[in-house]
Amino acid sequence: MFYKFICKQRTFHYLICGIVIFCYMNNAQSSDAFPEFGSLHVGGNPYSVVVNSITNKVYVTTEQENQVWILNSTDNNVITTVNVTGFPEGIAIDLEKNKIYTTMYGIGGTGNTVKVINGTTNKVIKIITVGTGPVGIGVNPKTDKIYVANSGAGTISVINSTIDEVLKTITIPNMTESESEPLDVGVNIKNNKIYVANDKDNSVSIINGTIDKVIKIIKVGINPQGVGIDPINNKVYISNYLDGSISTIDSTTDEIIKTITVGTGPVGIGVNPKTDKIYVANSGAGTISVIDGNDDKVVYTIPLGNSPSWIAVNNITNTIYVVNYGAGTMTVIPDISIQKIPEFGSFVTEISIIGIVGVFIIQRHS
Repeated sequence: MFYKFICKQRTFHYLICGIVIFCYMNNAQSSDAFPEFGSLHVGGNPYSVVVNSITNKVYVTTEQENQVWILNSTDNNVITTVNVTGFPEGIAIDLEKNKIYTTMYGIGGTGNTVKVINGTTNKVIKIITVGTGPVGIGVNPKTDKIYVANSGAGTISVINSTIDEVLKTITIPNMTESESEPLDVGVNIKNNKIYVANDKDNSVSIINGTIDKVIKIIKVGINPQGVGIDPINNKVYISNYLDGSISTIDSTTDEIIKTITVGTGPVGIGVNPKTDKIYVANSGAGTISVIDGNDDKVVYTIPLGNSPSWIAVNNITNTIYVVNYGAGTMTVIPDISIQKIPEFGSFVTEISIIGIVGVFIIQRHS
């Protein structure tokens, strides 16, 4: 099971204020001021996050409360919370139907299911039974299909998003559930391929979305966790937790074309195809690695702390949302230009504040 901070860390809420230092490793140059990061409380142990760039809503699953928090991405205020007992984990949106799908890992009466939330009413409208221990979930709005990684069953459930019923269960060839443990799912809508990170097998299963069958399995790093898709450049990014690396896959040939060193314990991956940047949450290092998709090199490392886990990107506003599992918070960061670091807007809505002075360091890599 995903190295998802099951150590039950205590949650602390911080107001970070202090001195900001820019450290460039090469070709140092002046930049705009780098103001403080604020932290927005989003429940206990926030696991995953997704953003609807059309309705300007952000959705966060919280394990402790068994809820989905819904926020307004314009002002970052909480709109409402939706109760979803069953230990919510992964979350995804069908933008065309304005429906939100969240996986229930299996603790409670409605575990091993996917709950469907109406994006207009913010109400659960259906509960779909899937395999054991569902975690990652991906959507293909073009084919009206949802793909769910059942970590405990070693299978992928395929859901028809029009009727919200399971169409098929895909097994991973030549592997038992204990040998595979699929954790995350990424859908490339450009070529209708689905990529599944198999944690225990150190591999990625590639599914043909037309026939919904595994067509290839490729080895990646140790304990792959997250999947990020760049449909414009037709590349797939896999985070390897114990390797501290990202495997870049050419989605045409389905071969690894590069391995990128990032921080300790990479988990979630967010991709902005418009700016050609990839964001990696390094849970062990407490940082975000920013990768330039042109040459797949790390160009910035942003310190956050508090176990950043999963990332969502609003491709319209170029805003990055990072949930910090260990702190029960979410950090919101405007998109970072590779040529220049713009000013970050900050907000703090914490009630209980511990006065801690911090120093933020941003590094530029050659």
